[in-house]
Amino acid sequence: MSNDNYYPRHSVDYSKLQQLLSEGKWREADYETYLVMLEVVGRKEGDWIRPEEIKNFPTTDLLAIDKLWIKYSSDKFGFSIQKKIYIDNKQSVEKLSIQDSGIISNESVEFVKRVGWQMDSYKDLIFDITQAPKGHLPGCWAFRFFGFGWYLMSHKGI
Repeated sequence: MSNDNYYPRHSVDYSKLQQLLSEGKWREADYETYLVMLEVVGRKEGDWIRPEEIKNFPTTDLLAIDKLWIKYSSDKFGFSIQKKIYIDNKQSVEKLSIQDSGIISNESVEFVKRVGWQMDSYKDLIFDITQAPKGHLPGCWAFRFFGFGWYLMSHKGI
């Protein structure tokens, strides 16, 4: 393993994600991020991550994914980029509230606008790095985990 890799000591293989990101295949990399996150928590494609699993998502894996996105997008995309935008918008991750239905709180609406997520569905995400707003990707967690992905913003690992 070279020093260029950010893989944690975990059984999940991040090489496909790294390859897709290095090639600028943002849509495919976003989907691979979803698959990798499912694998980390022991779930299969087509499933979704539960709120408890997101809250307890292993920091090493979260950082591995984040660092790859940051590196290959030149600091434009990544979980920590999204969290910084959220906090810079004077939002407190401690106050982040999510109803059991997965609906985001009013405090998060401005964040959604800043990262360009005010859309109807996942297919509306922008996968062109020159047109997507900072923090727009990865978007898989916000759209594929039925809103419970918002728990990522309060994860202490990022």
